[in-house]
Amino acid sequence: MMAMCSKKAYLKRRNGDNKYDVDTNIFQVKFDCLKENIVKIHQGDPIMCQQCETVLNKYSKIEDDVQNQQFGKQVWICEFCNTKNQIQIEKEEIPKNEDTIYLIQSAQEMQIQIENGDNSVVFCIDTSGSMSSTVEIKGKVNFKHGISAEEYEMLKQFIEPGDEHQIWPQFNTKHVTHVSRKQCVMAAIEQQIGELKKKNPNKIVGLVTFNNEVVVYGDGSEVPITIAGDRLFKQDEIENLLNGTAKQLMKHPIKEQAETLMKKFEKLQEKGQTALGPALISALQLAKVGKPGSMIIICTDGLANLGLGSLDNDANKQFYEDLGVFASQCGVVISVVTIKGEGCKVDILGSLSEKTNGTVTRVKPEDIEKDFANILKDELVGTQVQLFVNLHHALKFRGEDDPNIGNKLKREIGNATIATTQTFEYQVKNDQELQKEQIDIKDLKTVPFQIKVQYTNLHGDRLMRVVTQQVSTTENVQEAEEEAEVEVIHKRMAQKTAQIAKKGNYQEAQTYNTQWDGYVQRNANINNNQLNQQKNYNFQQHNLKLQTAVQRQEIRKDRLSQPLTNPQYQPQSNFPNFLKTDINLQQPPPPPIFQQQYCQMPLFNHSFGAKLPQQEQHQQQLIKELKQQEEKQVQIQELKQQEEKQVQIQELKQQEEKQVQLQELKQEEKQIQIQELKQEKNQSFSDDEDEEMADLFQFEQGKY
Repeated sequence: MMAMCSKKAYLKRRNGDNKYDVDTNIFQVKFDCLKENIVKIHQGDPIMCQQCETVLNKYSKIEDDVQNQQFGKQVWICEFCNTKNQIQIEKEEIPKNEDTIYLIQSAQEMQIQIENGDNSVVFCIDTSGSMSSTVEIKGKVNFKHGISAEEYEMLKQFIEPGDEHQIWPQFNTKHVTHVSRKQCVMAAIEQQIGELKKKNPNKIVGLVTFNNEVVVYGDGSEVPITIAGDRLFKQDEIENLLNGTAKQLMKHPIKEQAETLMKKFEKLQEKGQTALGPALISALQLAKVGKPGSMIIICTDGLANLGLGSLDNDANKQFYEDLGVFASQCGVVISVVTIKGEGCKVDILGSLSEKTNGTVTRVKPEDIEKDFANILKDELVGTQVQLFVNLHHALKFRGEDDPNIGNKLKREIGNATIATTQTFEYQVKNDQELQKEQIDIKDLKTVPFQIKVQYTNLHGDRLMRVVTQQVSTTENVQEAEEEAEVEVIHKRMAQKTAQIAKKGNYQEAQTYNTQWDGYVQRNANINNNQLNQQKNYNFQQHNLKLQTAVQRQEIRKDRLSQPLTNPQYQPQSNFPNFLKTDINLQQPPPPPIFQQQYCQMPLFNHSFGAKLPQQEQHQQQLIKELKQQEEKQVQIQELKQQEEKQVQIQELKQQEEKQVQLQELKQEEKQIQIQELKQEKNQSFSDDEDEEMADLFQFEQGKY
């Protein structure tokens, strides 16, 4: 159950702490052993240290309490914290093995009645319109379940001439087959029902479908219940409706209902929207009436957009987290299978699997069958699981979220399956801490490790499993590395990288992964045998997938975090400068006619050499008239200029008003674009991102 990376704990002296230290001080805890049906319960109750709460174990040293002369009493000096504990224990109650199981409370004592029979599986299947989308598969593949006549009538309006082969096989002259997502899902479920009928004939299999409405078929023996309209938005009504009927809908095992259930599948039609939230509530009502370990498999290809849990915005994220917690309390595992091609917001749906220890996958339609099979293999082994880990007081945990966690921690696991794995790093305390606790590491030839797992088994009994190991120590790093099991390093490296990345710390995740990858791949001591070399080589493909997911998430985060500029609107005036101030009408130059006429006038009598009075009088009169004409022309010119300027001002004002209106329209368009971009930031989902998030969930759970 507890596997150390190295048979020797490396005690590296340090002045300070470094959470990025790389060495073989790693161990993992696997829960698959909880599956054992026949378990020998240890006689007596667990005795715990009053200081550090570790359990007395086979390595504990017990002496008679001679000092206090207490008859029948003993003293146990805790091997973890050196605390003296006065105890009273019979010799046969002292654990003889590293692995010990205690009964905390029986199902009978807790008045828990577990019905006979097997647990259940509920398929929660998307039948929205997008499930009719086809995928091209090389070669000719014959699927039992094609499209119905009604579906063809709905689809034929969208079929272009020459594309009939995508719907009807008889038109297929190419070496490819176009199959719908619905066909792939139905073929996969039919395959799994056949396998369950052979291997687990008493298992109860139920069906819930969802599109514009939710149809609850159960095992197929009763008239299905349809949930539609306003009821899709009312959780209490859905739960009340199914509370009294769920047992009736889930009472016949698959060995009796396989054919009936498959006929229900054959009649499913794709249409409408995606009411995933109400369907999940319905599936949970069916699954919780079964034995602990019942499972819900959600299969969807699109975004939940109708009813409770609609993911058009992130406000409903809590809805799925709450359902995940409730499912875990009921001992129900929820796995999410999303089909490539549409965005589903795996980061939110994944919380269902995270809370219940299910699986999150992103698959091609043609690979669903394999995916369903892998999910069904990951059996539940315990519910309400709590993990307690204790280290020797000279050690402390490394790389945990809480840097002050010390040498003991607790993790709420919830449901545990055979694939559930937890990993830990540890290190020796720094010199100041050791000095304060008066510990000399040279005196530590061995150090103990202990895990306590409290859980409820599938029969309803509350148990505690205690595993204690004694590990040799060394201050020589080479000795520790030569004993290394690289698979433990791989599991820790993948799990911790994914945990960091899921918090949005992509740069830190890459740094962590790069350091550990370089250490495990290039360390000569670790790679001193062919087995470790081969395991390292095999892991590279998985780690490359993990690194790619983290890098792409970081790129997407950077792209979406670019600031959206929204400049304040400042209308630009197109008025000329001379119109922005008071209009200054300058006197125009004198008209050329005056100069010409004046210069052509004969002012002197050149023949006689004297000026004639009559001519002078006439000339003055003429000059006066010309001046009057000139003044009139100037006035006319001024009036024309003023009129032209007024017209120009009016035109410019009209132009400015139009430009203001245009700027306002552009501003509105820009605001709409900014809002759309903000929505893209908030909703930020895509097919690629969903696949990356699914990968991170799998690596975090150790299910890669």
